[in-house]
Amino acid sequence: MLDFKKVNKDMSLSNCQLRNITQVICENYRYCKRKMESMENQNIVSLNMNEYADAKEYVRSVDRTLQDCSRDTQLIITKGFLMNNDPVWYLEYFSRNTFYRLRKKAVLEFLRGLRI
Repeated sequence: MLDFKKVNKDMSLSNCQLRNITQVICENYRYCKRKMESMENQNIVSLNMNEYADAKEYVRSVDRTLQDCSRDTQLIITKGFLMNNDPVWYLEYFSRNTFYRLRKKAVLEFLRGLRI
């Protein structure tokens, strides 16, 4: 898992670095969701309760953060990072310039919501 303490709290990292951090968080989110589903399907939650609880808390914190974000941020983080979409999915919603401007704001809003 990502060590959030190493992330600069004043967000003085480059846009690329912030996107990479967001990507790692979202990859971990997908991993935790798959792990939880697998444990539930195999009925082994009670055998690995701590592991399940950790995964569930990670998923909940990302979900809560997204709920608190603006609509544009929710869309960009969900479609651009949480789901494996077509690389130009955003053209249905935004112009290219608008998307890049909003993505920068969305990543900052999302990371700040996670208190990183």
